[in-house]
Amino acid sequence: MMNFHLLIPVARVIETFEFIVSVYCIKKIPKVTVPLKNIENYCQACLMPLASCICQVMPLTVTDTRVTVVVHYSDSARLSNSGKWVPLVLENSEVMVRGLINATLDAKQCIQPGYHNLVLFPDKDSIPLTEDYCRNLDKPVNLIVPDGNWNQAGKMNRRETSLAHLPRVHIPLGKPTRYRLRKAAHENWISTFEAVARALGFLESKELQRQLEVFFDTAVDRILYLKGRKLSE
Repeated sequence: MMNFHLLIPVARVIETFEFIVSVYCIKKIPKVTVPLKNIENYCQACLMPLASCICQVMPLTVTDTRVTVVVHYSDSARLSNSGKWVPLVLENSEVMVRGLINATLDAKQCIQPGYHNLVLFPDKDSIPLTEDYCRNLDKPVNLIVPDGNWNQAGKMNRRETSLAHLPRVHIPLGKPTRYRLRKAAHENWISTFEAVARALGFLESKELQRQLEVFFDTAVDRILYLKGRKLSE
């Protein structure tokens, strides 16, 4: 089965936002986040209503670690998708959208020369990302992160032959998720953004992890507020 991809360059999702939404409408896929007739009322980077925009919550941060999020197109324009928040706060990052027809991108373009390319996904062969593991790395890491729902991310991890040779790493068990926009099927599952934040706690610093988690809580709170639900504690 051939996979289709769309590369979203570096920091923001602005240029491709209208294209993604138009693809949703053409294919008549439900749950379009931003109605086209009201698009001027929404931030084209975070997809939030302008009054709740999260783009200025945390300054864009430069890291040695590169983060490459690969999201399934059916999840990419949903408010509850946390992977698309990564380029809002990390300059050395990008989002790739897979599954789009007429926008082919081979997943091997996720691989960056001059980096240790690691796939962040828990499977039977993945090893824990720890301080000891990171201490033995002699180059910066390009962290490739499958995103979407659990089945979509798992299929990418299994099916992308161009990434099959790369090491898999996973986040050691830690505190429960604070992501209450979707119900996890397993108590130990965390959102994509939380996984990235915890990974950078090992690869960069605990302070950066803390800043990312503050941003994450703020983003979740604002979406919960929009939905009329209880905010994070």
